[in-house]
Amino acid sequence: MPIVFPSEFTSTKFDYLIVGGGNAGLTLGVRLSEDPNITVGIIEAGTHEVDVPEITIPGLLASTINNPKYDWAFYSTPQRHADGQALLQPRGKGLGGSTLINFLGLSRANKDEYDLIEKLGNPGWNWDSLLGYMKKSENTILTNSDPPFHGSEECKAYGQHVYEFNGQNGPVYKTFPAFRSDVQKKVIETYKNLGVSPNPDGNNGSNIGAVTLLTSVDPRSMTRSSAFAACFRANEGRKNLLVLTNAQVVKILLKPTEDGLQKAIGVDLVVLDDGMGTREGPHILTVQNVARDIIVSAGSFQSPQLLELSGIGNADILSEHGIPCRVPLPGVGENLQDHVCVRTFAEINKDCETADELAIWEVLKSQELSIRNSSEKKGHLTSIFSSLYTFLPSSRIMDLENVNEWLERAIIQQDQQRAVDRGYERQREVLRKWIVDDKQAQIEIINYAGHQGATGLKPVPGKRYNTFTAVLMHPLSRGTVHVSSNDPLAPPEINPNYLSDESDLEVLVKGLKFMLNLYSTPPFEQLVKELVLPPPPAMESEKNLKKWVKKSITHVYHPVGTCAMMPREDGGVVDSKLKVYGTSNLRVADCSILPL
Repeated sequence: MPIVFPSEFTSTKFDYLIVGGGNAGLTLGVRLSEDPNITVGIIEAGTHEVDVPEITIPGLLASTINNPKYDWAFYSTPQRHADGQALLQPRGKGLGGSTLINFLGLSRANKDEYDLIEKLGNPGWNWDSLLGYMKKSENTILTNSDPPFHGSEECKAYGQHVYEFNGQNGPVYKTFPAFRSDVQKKVIETYKNLGVSPNPDGNNGSNIGAVTLLTSVDPRSMTRSSAFAACFRANEGRKNLLVLTNAQVVKILLKPTEDGLQKAIGVDLVVLDDGMGTREGPHILTVQNVARDIIVSAGSFQSPQLLELSGIGNADILSEHGIPCRVPLPGVGENLQDHVCVRTFAEINKDCETADELAIWEVLKSQELSIRNSSEKKGHLTSIFSSLYTFLPSSRIMDLENVNEWLERAIIQQDQQRAVDRGYERQREVLRKWIVDDKQAQIEIINYAGHQGATGLKPVPGKRYNTFTAVLMHPLSRGTVHVSSNDPLAPPEINPNYLSDESDLEVLVKGLKFMLNLYSTPPFEQLVKELVLPPPPAMESEKNLKKWVKKSITHVYHPVGTCAMMPREDGGVVDSKLKVYGTSNLRVADCSILPL
């Protein structure tokens, strides 16, 4: 997989051309180029110089967020239902994409969620078929087959059945965190007192309960197992897979065919001066005569943007920006959804081990030197500090008696003449049923041993904290991503439309109340010195709590749905073979295709 100069790349005849060298793009390029008789090209806008401590050392994982060398650092439009906030929308930039900057947790959805992809019109996309591919990507190494702190016989047997649901021969390493705070033990015991059981394996198709998360860390070196490490490093000598970095594709070249479809024949690209995204004016180069397929793997924000820049999308939106419409496809950029969340935190006893210790510069540098130079690879920086994730059904957080009443009241009936609205309604039919299903998680609670940050609030040096985050798992709100102008290097306009469906706020507030109850339930209450967030005025009434949530929400960076794999009549953008409707050989392969 040699990295080549633009002149060599543009003069090469490719069988397949992939736009985007992230998780999907690198994986796809490696798989396709297993056939030595075909030539594959990957174009990545970011750099390939990603072997740096801020990326590779697990405990430094958040330090690349909003760094323009490794993060596109997009922002949303001001969110009308979230107190006008414009929220950061991180996306990885560089070979490896968002696997360079993500928070390392590896977890799977409920079996029914994968099966629903098939039910929405995609034959073969279900739990039974996808599990094999998920396992194929993984190399699970258990340094301790008994996940600490679970304490049940069922969990002690984890190592005996782990490989039924977790792969062991793939390129991406996964293991349990090597370091876990004693805080987690208290939290799990507290969950038991609230009727929430530990789950020995959240990857087995049932994620309900308290799960000790597996992480994408290579336990041999205690470093991040990114797509860069797993795919690029292992295959960089492969001669039929060429990579061009620091180059951004700005248009897919289309040619009409006799059968009325558009054929993708090449791309226009801009070579950037460096990995920071700067340039001395646009200099367009062209890759032409791609023999087979062009695959867009630019992510949930930039894949729809690139389709629109190429003339594929809603004709009215394209016309606003002077872009001729080649394929009218109104679902492009619609159906955006993400996991919104709200954080709380408390000061806890000083003898608790938390990430707050790393706020002391000398401690941080000592830990960093230890993981970089020590053969034992121990210490806080070997792991994430949020290793406990708990998935709760509605019955654990609310009285279900009046759920249907407020669900129906909250849902805004849209114009059913639009295809995208028919697709939304098909999704809502299922999601409304899931909210009263004990097998379906509606709230996820993330435990972070330390002060995870909040607007305007900084940790007091020397103190210890614990953070709980409540995450809404199945939002009914839907947003959009569209071109902001006909300048191909301008960022897209991202409007997640958070909390636009009032039922999302209702469920999130219920999850918040459950989470607040953790602080006053034994044995965790024994660690708590003072609740810091929410502030006391927010706790005075449910009305105040809702106002505070609207001001405080953030999200966990899981955007999907903007090139949805659904029938065209339901607002879909690609079919079950990932081919863009109205084209003969243009495909999208990334998380933008997930319907929900």
